[in-house]
Amino acid sequence: MIGGGKNKNEKQSGPSGRKFLLDGLLILAVVATAIVAYHRFHHQEKPESLRRAPQTAIQKNRVPGPPAVQSPESTQVPAGSAEHLRFLEMEFGSDKSGSRSEPEPSDREPAGTAKSEDGAPTTDQNSPGEMRLERPEYSDAEPPSLISIRFDPQKASPGTDVSIHVSVRDNLSGVYSVAGTLKSPSGGAILPFGCQPSETEGVFVAVFRVPDQAEAGLWALDSLRVTDNVHNTSRFTDKDGELAGATFQVVGSDSDSLPPQVLAIYIEPAEAYGGEKVRIGVHVKDDKSGVARVYGVFMSPSGNARLSFVCAEKTEPGMVYGETTLPKDAESGDWVLGYLRAEDEAKNAKTFSHTEDAAIFDNAVIRVFAAGSDAQPPTINDITVSASTVPYGEKVDILVSASDDLSGISGVTGRLQSPSGKAVIPFFCVHDPNNDVYRAEITIKTNTEVGIWRVEYIQMTDEAHNQVTYPYQTNSFVQGATFEVTGE
Repeated sequence: MIGGGKNKNEKQSGPSGRKFLLDGLLILAVVATAIVAYHRFHHQEKPESLRRAPQTAIQKNRVPGPPAVQSPESTQVPAGSAEHLRFLEMEFGSDKSGSRSEPEPSDREPAGTAKSEDGAPTTDQNSPGEMRLERPEYSDAEPPSLISIRFDPQKASPGTDVSIHVSVRDNLSGVYSVAGTLKSPSGGAILPFGCQPSETEGVFVAVFRVPDQAEAGLWALDSLRVTDNVHNTSRFTDKDGELAGATFQVVGSDSDSLPPQVLAIYIEPAEAYGGEKVRIGVHVKDDKSGVARVYGVFMSPSGNARLSFVCAEKTEPGMVYGETTLPKDAESGDWVLGYLRAEDEAKNAKTFSHTEDAAIFDNAVIRVFAAGSDAQPPTINDITVSASTVPYGEKVDILVSASDDLSGISGVTGRLQSPSGKAVIPFFCVHDPNNDVYRAEITIKTNTEVGIWRVEYIQMTDEAHNQVTYPYQTNSFVQGATFEVTGE
């Protein structure tokens, strides 16, 4: 019906239809409110209790698993191999420029070491692949910072004393040591120094003598290492801005800037038995200050052993002499002189190598005959850590089980690495004959970084001078040698 009557469908969409629509809108409003609340909760700054509780639980209960490893037999790094040469380069520094050696050998860095504050990557072993966890305030994981450097006087003559004043600051445990090296204007001479604390808090001072006939010009701070009382270390080189401008001037007319030159090498006898002494003579000349000494290293036929010597005896012009004793069970065959380092009285030095200076090294060989002929380094069999958790003030033992095929083990050393990689603790093992293990005892100091510490590497040497280094990156025994410092 058109006009006054109601349509049937319109009548059905009256009050009940409107109610359905209102109910739908109400449901949508509730859902929207829930979504907004969800996003607000998850994007707002959470209260302290909500942030810290799960982190504390993770830190307390986390047990890190070692990554996949090779078999122990296939992971040793023999001396003389390419891998070991990389270890030596990291341990002793590149010698090609005739320059540097760190003042404290225990802090030298083998390959694979996580570095602090020097541009190389560091790893937090407490949380590999995870975000870093908050540590207690008493846990010191930060190395000292460098504030300033000053030389006194700013100008000095050869043969006089100069002091270096290093101002440093540490956040918690306090500064333990400051050491470094100075270099001449040409870079040919290196002077190591070690500082002592002064009467002024935070200032460490070293007094050194400028060498006679030292090269004239600006001498600069070449490297600096600052360590705190729990072994966190900052390292700086001349490439870092922190050492920019750290110089003093040497003034003098008779300066020596050239290193000695090696002309020939003589070995007597050329053939020797294990246990015998060998005498080395080096024909060397220097232009001004005179030759001080010559260092050298022989390498065994397999490259697993090294034999060092020093020539400082000057019985005739142009010659320096020294001697070394062959190990009783030395590997039979030709021991080749690997390199020589000649240093003059003005501290200028140069390194000569068998590969780059072949003509000089032609006759620098000892033919060795030995009944034992030990060519193999020791083998690591196991490592045990005496405790899984160690609080401050307590001791932890590192127990190394090892064996040698012939001459016997002469030394076992190693180093611990902190969770952040900013601290390392070197250790030396003593043989325990009752349990036939090599034991090192380390006391955990207050403020030591809390978290998972690991054995970074184990290095072993036998009586025939064969040496091997087992790093944690490739050896399963070393990899599993971890413990947790729990703190207070």
